[in-house]
Amino acid sequence: MNFSLILKKTLRRTRCKALTLSWAVLGSSLLFSTFAHAGWSDFRGKYFGSILGPTDQANGDYSLFIPNDYTDYFNQVTAENDNKWGYVEEPRGTYNDSQGQQVYQFAVANDIPFKFHALLWGHADHDDDTWRASLSDDEIVAAVTDWFEYVRDNYPETTYIDVANEVLNEELSFASAFNGRVAADFGKAYTNNISFNCDMNDSTPDQVCNIEWVVWAFLKAREVFGPNVQLLINDYRIINGEKSGAYKEIIQLLQSYDFNGQPIINGIGIQAHLFNVSSWGGQNTATIQGVLDDLATTGLPIHIAELDIDYKLSDERRNNGNPLELPGDSAQMDTEQLEEYERVLPLMWNHPGVVGVTLWGYSIGKSWNNYHSGLVTHSSTGDYVSHRPAFDSIYNIITFGYPPPNNFNNPVGAGVNTGRTTDSGDPIAHWQVPFEITAEACGDGTMGTATYVLSFEEGHADVTGTMTILADGSFTATIGPLEPSHGPANLEITRNCGMITRVANVPMYIDPSGVVRTVEGEPLVGATVTLYRSDNNTGPFTIVPDGSTIMAPHNRTNPDKTAREGAFGWDVVTGYYKVRAEYPGCVSPTNESQAWVETEIMFIPPEVTNLDIRLKCPTFSSGIEVVKTSDWGSGYCANVIVKNRNSTPLDWDVAFTTEGTIYDFWNANYAQYGENIYADGITWNNILGGGESSRDVGFCANRSGSPGTGSYPITVRARGTSGQETINLTVGGQVVATWNLSPNFQNYTVTTSLGGGINVEYINDAPNRDVVVDKVTINGVVHEAEAQTNNTAAWDGSCGAGSFSEWMHCNGYIGFSAFK
Repeated sequence: MNFSLILKKTLRRTRCKALTLSWAVLGSSLLFSTFAHAGWSDFRGKYFGSILGPTDQANGDYSLFIPNDYTDYFNQVTAENDNKWGYVEEPRGTYNDSQGQQVYQFAVANDIPFKFHALLWGHADHDDDTWRASLSDDEIVAAVTDWFEYVRDNYPETTYIDVANEVLNEELSFASAFNGRVAADFGKAYTNNISFNCDMNDSTPDQVCNIEWVVWAFLKAREVFGPNVQLLINDYRIINGEKSGAYKEIIQLLQSYDFNGQPIINGIGIQAHLFNVSSWGGQNTATIQGVLDDLATTGLPIHIAELDIDYKLSDERRNNGNPLELPGDSAQMDTEQLEEYERVLPLMWNHPGVVGVTLWGYSIGKSWNNYHSGLVTHSSTGDYVSHRPAFDSIYNIITFGYPPPNNFNNPVGAGVNTGRTTDSGDPIAHWQVPFEITAEACGDGTMGTATYVLSFEEGHADVTGTMTILADGSFTATIGPLEPSHGPANLEITRNCGMITRVANVPMYIDPSGVVRTVEGEPLVGATVTLYRSDNNTGPFTIVPDGSTIMAPHNRTNPDKTAREGAFGWDVVTGYYKVRAEYPGCVSPTNESQAWVETEIMFIPPEVTNLDIRLKCPTFSSGIEVVKTSDWGSGYCANVIVKNRNSTPLDWDVAFTTEGTIYDFWNANYAQYGENIYADGITWNNILGGGESSRDVGFCANRSGSPGTGSYPITVRARGTSGQETINLTVGGQVVATWNLSPNFQNYTVTTSLGGGINVEYINDAPNRDVVVDKVTINGVVHEAEAQTNNTAAWDGSCGAGSFSEWMHCNGYIGFSAFK
């Protein structure tokens, strides 16, 4: 590498000169991702929906607002208030549900499930209910029957119906009208044996409530709507455990009834408004998990029915009579909303008992909670304008089941493998050395495409290209060498996964500075380089203090260590400089009694580039052997055995040739240029002792031509611990088999003609569940699970980052050798 002293003026500021890096630009972190509208819906076999509500409820505009991007994100819809009986029928026999019909027709037109919310609601029947209050019990029953039949006739393609809403928290004013009706109308006995505190304003515990109306309503709904509509119950103060026990008793009571052999309840609705789930409201994830686990034992699917999360700060303001946001609140509120979604949504979405989630509004200002729980800003014409950070996190959870750490600014999982970074973590690449870039797989078996653009701040031409997709669905590309282009740069990676386009921007620096090598030209990785400075060319030269502002903020380490290819460099202010380099066992080529080499005096500016420091060193030699472990014609896998032939430790760095294109390389950094492969060790295996050989280093490659088409068997020997665990077998990123595991070891076999990396995925982690994989036999070759280096589900103290284990403690996978 070289030293660069770059002297340039920017607005009201002079950029510091450099012994490589451009000072003023490298302190930034990953840029916020661009956001492309594309369908999140139908991921992971569940639905993800929202409500459609009023245009501006806060200011009295109750006209329906349908954003133009709704179906880009959601595959289920509910009307917020426009289907509730108390709002629809007034007076008796007059139905004003034109907006509810709009929502229903929107669902039908877009072929997404519609949920009718709700047939009976204690709170709603109190609104404009003067005509109901004047009815006799028989007339009430007749009116309810007419209402059910009106819904049946006008919403014929409804998928889900909330039959009884908030039965534990809102007393139905005409509940007594149904006393004795279950036996009279359906010939079934009813026993009121449910005890709970049913009134949210009643402090008396264990109050016995009349819920015969609930049983009657479900029986009548099954009679009216037939067997094909999913009938649900819905309530709040459940997921926080407050009334979950009583709720389960009601559900089990409903399960004990049937209508003509058909169950009268098909699912459990759980509201998840902020006050039910927030950490500052006292709710914790263990309780949420426990409630979901307990209700799942009923065997009924769980619907997270009303999820909205705002901010602790606005809650505090609201409690003080002022819910308005103030200048400067936005960042704190965004963070609070983001953290809460990350805390609770993965628990709900990933739970095997949950079949779907419905947000209670996503357009800011278009739901009951006005501006506080919204996620996306829309124009008055319904166009997307912007979104809050939590929306990116929700995308990750719905798509992948979890929010990847720090993924909001790096939504494609971009990686830049240069072996050297600034103090703030931005990659530095030497302009003479190629480097690898990567992007994560699309997820859920989706195969996509990825491209990149490397653009320079200093007027050099852009470098563009298409990334190669690997067997596991991830992407890779090699960039460089880039000389003469250098200086501040931005790497933009665009990944297309079906309809979803995500973009990440990675600021980096292409460094023209210096390298330290042996006299034979071999790079010295880990050599000590020390920067000296003086105000004049006669000296004295003194070591620049570590952390000094003479060096740019991105690298204020002195002395420093050389990275890959022996590279080093600093950005510095104007002055006279020298650099000293030393490496254990090495001496000056011109003075063997001197254990270091020092450059001539350099004045900065102008920039110094391609500085090449040489040391005379013992013969550092390594032997390399490439041993194929499998070969299927169109591709193969091989182990790479590197041996230190010296008596002293060696930081190994090897080159060899191979045929084909490598798509998977483990336990080493590598770069491929044509048939030439360059590889060096990673943190735990880069140093080989005297006479020591490397272990567990290898790769798989595809030869030119299409993969083979013959079929071959794969057998997975595995067990669960509770008998509820599920695994997928994927080949080349595609699921070829899904198995529900027994608590005893069993052999699970499938035959496939697919080629690529073979993974065993654990997909439904929950408390008291774990998977043990004994081995995988691929076309007769046994691969022990504990010998595989890539186990993303092994325990690391929390979950998901361990390796070398046959155990899978969380959702993740063990990677095995590719075959075809």
